[in-house]
Amino acid sequence: MPKPRRRKVARSSLSFTSMTLRSGSRRLYSAFSVGRRSELTAVGLGFGSHLSRGRHYAELELELLGIFRNSRSPGVERNQLTRLRANLGRQLDPHLSLYAGLSLNGLNAPGDPVLVEPYGNQKLRLARGTRVWPGITAGLRLGRQ
Repeated sequence: MPKPRRRKVARSSLSFTSMTLRSGSRRLYSAFSVGRRSELTAVGLGFGSHLSRGRHYAELELELLGIFRNSRSPGVERNQLTRLRANLGRQLDPHLSLYAGLSLNGLNAPGDPVLVEPYGNQKLRLARGTRVWPGITAGLRLGRQ
């Protein structure tokens, strides 16, 4: 089993601060993420592609996240967030890089309250409990690129 190649700390337009571990080859990888925002926790799995050219790189990543409210009351409120991200980055040294990008987010909350929404409520409601919106992300990546 390959060892995790990269770790990243990120902040997205949903205000989650998250940590992601990635494993795979130089071009294709799988990812596991854990994030937190006040009373919410997000846990996700995804996969992506990484293309480098000199000190610059581009990535395309698809991630599925479960978002849960940290509550002591009975019953668990949860949403499912699917996110497609396109990032551009710059390697600062062999083990450190900065990146930023755009995302397309789809939230499904059937029967549960909506736990996350974009800033300014800029969203398209497709069906009961389903919302779609664009977003932004930025972060710091640690580890071999």
